Amino acid sequence: MADPVFSSSMITNDTPACLRAGWVLPGDGPPIPEADVFLKDGVVAAIRPVRGALPPGGVDLGRSVLMPGMVNAHTH
Repeated sequence: MADPVFSSSMITNDTPACLRAGWVLPGDGPPIPEADVFLKDGVVAAIRPVRGALPPGGVDLGRSVLMPGMVNAHTH
């Protein structure tokens, strides 16, 4: 089974407050294995190593690598 795909284009007001990934590349520090990315109003509010059960409404992205804040500036 393939890992799920999640991109910034999927962020809406209904987006879960927490995304859990096998690796998170924060952009301002070293990679974080098994981390949670918390969103507030569609914006990254916090990134931290996993601390127990996934919060209600969260999405487990499995072994995926999550790069929060990455902007795809490639347009045509």
